Amino acid sequence: MIGLEKVNGLAPTAIQEWLAGALRGREPLPKATPDEPPHLAILRLRHELTSRADTALADGARALLGQFCDHPTSQPDDYAQELVALCSNLRDPETPRRLGDLALRLSDFPRISDDLRFAVLGALVDTPPPRDVAFWRQILGQNPHKDAGMALSGILAVDWRAGVSLLPDLPETESAGRAAAIKLDKTWAYLSAEHRASLVDAVRSILPRCPRVISQPVGDWAGTKPAAAPGNGQSVSLLAEWSPTFIRVVGSRAASARFRCARLGAPREAEGVLVPA
Repeated sequence: MIGLEKVNGLAPTAIQEWLAGALRGREPLPKATPDEPPHLAILRLRHELTSRADTALADGARALLGQFCDHPTSQPDDYAQELVALCSNLRDPETPRRLGDLALRLSDFPRISDDLRFAVLGALVDTPPPRDVAFWRQILGQNPHKDAGMALSGILAVDWRAGVSLLPDLPETESAGRAAAIKLDKTWAYLSAEHRASLVDAVRSILPRCPRVISQPVGDWAGTKPAAAPGNGQSVSLLAEWSPTFIRVVGSRAASARFRCARLGAPREAEGVLVPA
């Protein structure tokens, strides 16, 4: 194993090898807490790297992400999720492009785990530049029952009106309806008073087109909102999934690190909105 103090002296190819091992938990990293995910420790320690080593680390992460996107089921889930989280935080413009291409091919990989699927889609919700509504509509069409939550998060993050229009197309499940209500509430909290009223009006108008399992919880939510309400300007997260797999990892290292938040341009937060399965 290579200590961090030696990383600055490594050649670029060796730094990539070190990075792959570190993301797998095979290299020593001074963590803030024993259960801190490797990618967070790596991000925090970047300021200790020389400019050359930091550039090599970013290049190595890009290369590793390319390998993963080409063969998404060839690596262990823990490593792949750590890699996606690291690359998303590095803000490399290549990351959303590669992950976006992979997201549109997820149906080609039926063996990909739900956790990894959520990591890829969540990174796209969370990483600028935002994807457009047409992209998230394509994601919804691939696997509505698995991807509807992320599709709604992605659309609400760029255009809440388009997000409201998605409600009739959500899966007809109670958990989907509950999740939609929570996502709308988080969106409402971030809007100005004028737009809050418009959001509630739009939701109430579209409810007759929604199946009952969607219209009931969403209508209950809308019923708690006045036509206009003062804004508080708080930042929010929108990530609210109804997958049993996602729920099972709540409180675990994976949940705390990888399923962060889908924001409407809000500051970075370690907040997630979780819905019972």
